[in-house]
Amino acid sequence: MNGSLSEFIEPHKERLLADVVDRAAATLNSVALAEARSPETLRPLATRVWEIVRARWGAPVEEEDVALSELARETFASGRAGDVICLLLGLKRSIVALIEEHPEGDTTAWKEAVSRVIDQCLLDFDVKLIDQFERFVKRAGEHVQSYMSQTTDLVLLFDLDSGTILDANPVAERVLGYEKAELTGKTFLQLVATPTRAAAEAVLQELRATRFADLRDIALTAKDGRIIPVTFNPSLQMRGSVRLVLGTLTERTRTKEELQQALQWYETIFEGSLQAIFISDAQARFIAVNRAACELTGYAKEELLSMRIPDLHDPEDLTAYRQFHQRIMAGEDIVSEARIRRKDGRKIDVEFHNRRIIIAGTPYMYTGARDITDVKERMAEIH
Repeated sequence: MNGSLSEFIEPHKERLLADVVDRAAATLNSVALAEARSPETLRPLATRVWEIVRARWGAPVEEEDVALSELARETFASGRAGDVICLLLGLKRSIVALIEEHPEGDTTAWKEAVSRVIDQCLLDFDVKLIDQFERFVKRAGEHVQSYMSQTTDLVLLFDLDSGTILDANPVAERVLGYEKAELTGKTFLQLVATPTRAAAEAVLQELRATRFADLRDIALTAKDGRIIPVTFNPSLQMRGSVRLVLGTLTERTRTKEELQQALQWYETIFEGSLQAIFISDAQARFIAVNRAACELTGYAKEELLSMRIPDLHDPEDLTAYRQFHQRIMAGEDIVSEARIRRKDGRKIDVEFHNRRIIIAGTPYMYTGARDITDVKERMAEIH
């Protein structure tokens, strides 16, 4: 951004900040967050956002933006990353409005410069949030593996929809008499003794409906036919799979409780994000979406989880998907744009920030998406 624009904006800092926090508070409170946002609580965060943007006035950032990285780390941990996105978008709107109110100099160039700087901040912030997401998933996976290898309880990890067992700990092998390779070829219900199968199925239905289920006493059938009574303590992972702990109550460990808290904490962040988030597999099937993704597309979560990426696009809007999907799954980070058709039939322009992530050894695509229809329309008016 050139010096004259910087000199024009600086005297209006207090007015801009007041406008920005009012805009952000209204937007955030309209989505019924658990914790209401007031201008007073947003002001310190808005000031940090202002300083980060102002530091980029002179020239593009060539080195790591430490302030933005720290902001991403803190707000990801506190569940306030959406506040930052709202503040950045609000700051762009407020500065553009100020330029239009006081047309001094080349207003078209100034608006383009404002959009370029703040859009880059949004992109960089998005990338840093994805880094935080990957670190959390990695830590959660390490907790799971640590627990499975150290606990004295029998532990199975299986997919909620198909029931296919994905992993088993050494205790499961020893108690049930199966090798891990044999267990991973079975479904969970195949191991449940017939008299208690209805109880196990009821737990799975409860998980599908509410994501939580109470402890339940059931029995498993070992390879040699023995019936083994166990307490079934299920915990649902965000990718649509279930982590099951099968053991007695007396064998509960602190590690298990910490893992459950970590997974519940992540679920809160995932669902609370204002950014639409889609997790899809190598076949482009959605396996996890958050509330913002449902709001963006107009589809209910159950509907999206039965769909694939191409289902959101008309044939003529699939160019980006065909061009980039395999490259992303191969490990390349890509930002793309495409039009999607919402359930109500309306088409909108969307910006996608895509990255491959690894969960339990399986590659998936993480996509953060935002509606840029208004941005594109405003830029078209400028040009």
